[in-house]
Amino acid sequence: MRTDERVAVVDRSKAPVTIHQLFSGILPQASYAAIGNRVIRGVFDDSRDVCADSVFVAMRGAVTDGASFAQEAARRGAIAVIGEDLAPVDGAVTISTPDARDTLARLAARWHGIDDPETRASFTMLGVTGTNGKTTTAHMAQAIMRAAGRRCGMLGTVQYDLCGHSVSAGMTTPGPLTLCRHLREALDNGADSLVMEVSSHALAQRRVASLRFAAAAFTNLTQDHLDYHGTLDDYASAKAGLFDSLDDDAIAVINRDDEYAERMTRTTRARVVTYGMSGGADITGRIVRDTIAGTLFQMRLFGEELIVENALVGRHNVYNALAAAGLAHAAGANASQIEAGLHAVRNIPGRLQRVPGADGFNVFVDYAHTDDAIRNVVSVLRPITPGRLITLFGCGGDRDRTKRPRMAAAAASLSDMVIVTSDNPRTEDPQRIIDEIMPGFAGAERRDTRVEPDRRAAIFLATELAR
Repeated sequence: MRTDERVAVVDRSKAPVTIHQLFSGILPQASYAAIGNRVIRGVFDDSRDVCADSVFVAMRGAVTDGASFAQEAARRGAIAVIGEDLAPVDGAVTISTPDARDTLARLAARWHGIDDPETRASFTMLGVTGTNGKTTTAHMAQAIMRAAGRRCGMLGTVQYDLCGHSVSAGMTTPGPLTLCRHLREALDNGADSLVMEVSSHALAQRRVASLRFAAAAFTNLTQDHLDYHGTLDDYASAKAGLFDSLDDDAIAVINRDDEYAERMTRTTRARVVTYGMSGGADITGRIVRDTIAGTLFQMRLFGEELIVENALVGRHNVYNALAAAGLAHAAGANASQIEAGLHAVRNIPGRLQRVPGADGFNVFVDYAHTDDAIRNVVSVLRPITPGRLITLFGCGGDRDRTKRPRMAAAAASLSDMVIVTSDNPRTEDPQRIIDEIMPGFAGAERRDTRVEPDRRAAIFLATELAR
């Protein structure tokens, strides 16, 4: 299979792994008995990376079917080829599995020792899912865990922090081979815990099927990724899959104020802890002061009161802080550690990130890629902006097209001026994307709307108009 993420999972420094050690409990013994108990040199899902004495897992993708590369994998030295309804392959044992993605996730965890009982007992995994807020919540949870004395890593949209080594993130939740390799590196670097963002794509594609989360948080759910999931209900079902996977000794941390809260916990076996700002939750927040410099808010954590001063701006970031507190509390952090950890959080890249150096005006950069996220941003900045609020945004290509006009309406709702530009069009015509954005401005109360497809020029225009 040709994948966007080529990872050769060969580690010659690790202890030898035999066929039986790799496959036991994952595949029927009869399916691989003919191979003997040979030592395996790697596990792959890309035929180009296959080496001698390795295993190739053929998965069906959106464009190609890994089965069409099974014979190539055998020619390159794979001794076992695994897939769904595979035709026999010359030179390798062909093993059928009902779910190749699930099998790959489990093999990746086994190969890197992530499913080892001792590792699972000593390594705390915390997950965050939702449409908006995952990155900020993950950063906050990591900060609290570190304030609690834990050596905590993080995997997310911005970067993978492996406790001593950080790499730029290729995707929010990487494929299982990359994911488990990073988890192994974090463990080898002394990590005792890790917070990770869990995307709906990852859940639908079983990328985290082999992991055991001690706690998982749900931030919110609004329309997004319908280009992939098809319907909002299917999107919600994918998100709910994280909570369905939790063991009965795990904790589900749920935003009680979100309309999909009940959907997330309908079938979970985990203990449910709720958070919110409307009252009635286990963890609640109330804003005391919200300024351009940050937010002061009161948190009640299972009846215990905390006063939290945080450099991040806005009501939505208080929600993120409550979710992070719930996760870290589930992992053993106490109230004072939660307070200290949240106080330590400063700018998070691309999350209402304040950019220094502007002369006479404030500049914020935010990842907002849905109408709900844009609405959150302008709702936060409007009351604390004494002058004009200028919003510049674009929509990514090859993604949910239905949200484009809604993002325009959200931006126009509280902005004095909106500048529409191009934002990673991928394979789409940038002008077509802009044309699909513009109807969202119809009837909106706004002073000015500009279009500048060149993003650099659009940023220059915005800063000139702000002076």
